[in-house]
Amino acid sequence: MVANTNSMPDYWFQKRKKGGYLPLNWKGWALYTFAIGMVVSATHLSTNPIIVGLLAMVFALAGYKLMDYKLAPENEIVDGTKGKKLGTVLMGGVIGMVGAFAVFAIVLTLEMQSQPNSITALKKTEEYFSSPGWKTFTSIGGQFQIKLPSYPSTSTSTIPETVDNAPGTITTYKSKDANGDDYGVAYVPFPSTIDISNPQARLEASLNGMLAGENGTLLSSNLSTYEGYPDINALIQAQGYYVTARVIVANRTEYIVEMVSSATTTNFDTFGNSLHFNFASSTTQ
Repeated sequence: MVANTNSMPDYWFQKRKKGGYLPLNWKGWALYTFAIGMVVSATHLSTNPIIVGLLAMVFALAGYKLMDYKLAPENEIVDGTKGKKLGTVLMGGVIGMVGAFAVFAIVLTLEMQSQPNSITALKKTEEYFSSPGWKTFTSIGGQFQIKLPSYPSTSTSTIPETVDNAPGTITTYKSKDANGDDYGVAYVPFPSTIDISNPQARLEASLNGMLAGENGTLLSSNLSTYEGYPDINALIQAQGYYVTARVIVANRTEYIVEMVSSATTTNFDTFGNSLHFNFASSTTQ
């Protein structure tokens, strides 16, 4: 004899004789599908396999606990025919999957919103540089802007000794174009103990350091000014390549703008002349 389903409590599952749960209505199928969807979603919530495994375990256990909460007692006779109908299965499955997707979308949204602004800004910058053509790049801290052919890599290292036997820190940005030519911008702030009252001597010392580092031959050089600051421009021939460079002393900082190419005819003007400082020019270097 089958129990009167109108007076029967709202059970969602019945235990199978061979183990497992049998959904009795669309609610059961919805919860069943939702639990499976959340377990699958765990693989997309982290790249760490341990975290993925733990999340999947938590979702699976939570699903089983909810199923137990709506499980019909083993000694009670219930009508399970409705839960086997195709319409009931489809209705519950769709609702369960939509629910799992909604929870997954909310979690991802909260995760994105919790990311530091610097990470979001970095992604936007990378997207900006993903399209072809020269793009304006602003340095970290905003000291300067310059046009580059691709998004640059950034590195910071310590110089054990400068020409004044004082340590310094150099920050370098490196970029590469479609032809394989390399573009670099670097800056070294001078400690307050360093005397830079003679910028020409410092520029010449920097040029000699570049020649020694490249083991190259100086083809041409000239002293000048750039945006009101003293600079030196040079073309160096090294082993199988050319280095076009500009060194500037500005705001108690040495800036090095350098291009490495296999040819003497280059895009250095597009690159080097796009440099702009974000501080006012001053007669005090």
